[in-house]
Amino acid sequence: MTAIKEFVKCPKCKHKIKVKVITDISNSEIKSIIDRSLFEAKCKECNETIVALYPLKIETENYVIHFDPSYDKTIIKDKVKNKVKRLCFDYDDLKEKILILEDNLNDIIIEFIKEFYLHQLDEQTRKKVNDIRYNSIVDNNIVLSLIGANKNIACPLNVYQELEKRSKIKNIKHAIVIDSTSYRKYFKMR
Repeated sequence: MTAIKEFVKCPKCKHKIKVKVITDISNSEIKSIIDRSLFEAKCKECNETIVALYPLKIETENYVIHFDPSYDKTIIKDKVKNKVKRLCFDYDDLKEKILILEDNLNDIIIEFIKEFYLHQLDEQTRKKVNDIRYNSIVDNNIVLSLIGANKNIACPLNVYQELEKRSKIKNIKHAIVIDSTSYRKYFKMR
């Protein structure tokens, strides 16, 4: 774990808040990313809690994720071998990516499943949905959250496993963004 101290202004009282910035994350800090506590700081003047997002690198045994909320694409050139390499610019994308990869799923296949289920929704529900996000695996089902509709839908895990067998995923050498449109470049059904 690499940590440095930075200062930000409190949005409420404008007092300087000391923020502990951890730039290299290992497995032990992953939970604090998911619950956002890693990014939280409290103002000692007014007790306001702020969320200060900053660039970081998460590296586990199986994956590397670069997170940069400033959209700095200079970090794309990571050439770590034999690991999934991803790039995220948004906290919700980062959280979803971690959840998917921690559950040992392929995010490219998850994007395909999300798109498929989104098109299966009735028109009234689809109008309410702002986004669809991976949530978890429960009772041999992949749970997807329909953001805006306040609903979850379930995809049987065996559907994912069949897609995994029947698809061809392109080899990816550098850290890249995988989202609802970019996944198509790397996914092909056999």
